[in-house]
This record gives sequence, structure tokens and C-alpha cells, in this order.
Amino acid sequence: MGITVAELRRNDANEAYDVKIFLGPLKSWQMSLLMESGKLVDVETKRSTPKTWRHFEDAILFALENCGAKKGFIVEIDNIVLRQEHK
Repeated sequence: MGITVAELRRNDANEAYDVKIFLGPLKSWQMSLLMESGKLVDVETKRSTPKTWRHFEDAILFALENCGAKKGFIVEIDNIVLRQEHK
């Protein structure tokens, strides 16, 4: 079970989270939320399919505009993990 784009915009997550952006199996960018409770929640379309972006920049812009309760960002590309946290 995931969170839809509309729920994300309404801040329905009810807890702080890290935004995880990763290169999915179809070589498009996907997003998950790593909740403070440790739960991993996928960002989905209203049809319950993973929301994807062709360009990394578009995924970052979406997160900046729509993820109000974010604590930081995690970007995963193959075996490389980049982490940015708010201070």
C-alpha cells in the first residue's frame, strides 16, 4: 500500500519522513517515503501504480513542491546512496 500524489499534497502521511528517490526496474525514477516509524511507503498514482519520472530533475522538483513533511533526501543509483538531511 502506498500514498497517492493527492494524499501527499494534502500531507496525509501524518508523520515526518525521508524522501527516497531511486532508479526503478524500468529505468525510470520512482519515489518512496521512509517514515519515522521505519515503514517504507511508495508514492503511487490514483490507479495504485508507482508514480514514475523519466528525468531525475522532475522527480526532485516534485518532491520539493509536494513533500511538506520531509526531513531529508535519499537518492539511490545502483549501489550508490546519497543522503541529505535538514539541519
